[in-house]
Amino acid sequence: MNINPEVRTILEKLDWVEIAEKLAVYATFKVQKAYWRTGKGTLPKGLEIEDFAYNAIDSLWTGQRHWNPDKEPDVMRFLKGVVDSEVSHLLESPEHLRREHAEAREPDQEDPIKLIADLDQDPLGEIQAKEMWDHLKQSAEGDNDMQLILYCLEEGITRRADIIDTLQLSPAVVDGKLKKIRKDLKKFLENNEE
Repeated sequence: MNINPEVRTILEKLDWVEIAEKLAVYATFKVQKAYWRTGKGTLPKGLEIEDFAYNAIDSLWTGQRHWNPDKEPDVMRFLKGVVDSEVSHLLESPEHLRREHAEAREPDQEDPIKLIADLDQDPLGEIQAKEMWDHLKQSAEGDNDMQLILYCLEEGITRRADIIDTLQLSPAVVDGKLKKIRKDLKKFLENNEE
């Protein structure tokens, strides 16, 4: 496949080291956000995270993917779309199926983390849920692991095993942080009952 000579001229003027670095960071985010059946840090087909970025760039240069600068002037946005597509195809491939949240065991009814999820679904509870999230985020300031766990919870990743797999943290760290989150939530709820 050939690349359009006008497009090639534009591409040759770009800083590909910077683009590759930014695209690798984006690919890392996309891959880590997905649920992989293959387990901790192992992608199907022997792929590495950086492969998504480099394959996207390669497909542009070889003409497998056609970038139209008139339609989409931002080549980075185009390449992010290619990464999104590749991650999506891999998740749906026969070699690898995505885990659904439905497989996760239901948290206990008493669990304050479940309460936030329930409130988020109820329009009247949205304000209280927002106040709770704000409270938790404030109490997590300066604690990177706690902030990452809160981000997982906000994204619907509530199962302990999924949090451990997603963040690659030790079970002891995740258990300690979840315990602190539950304690902070209980305190928040007690203070707001009055």
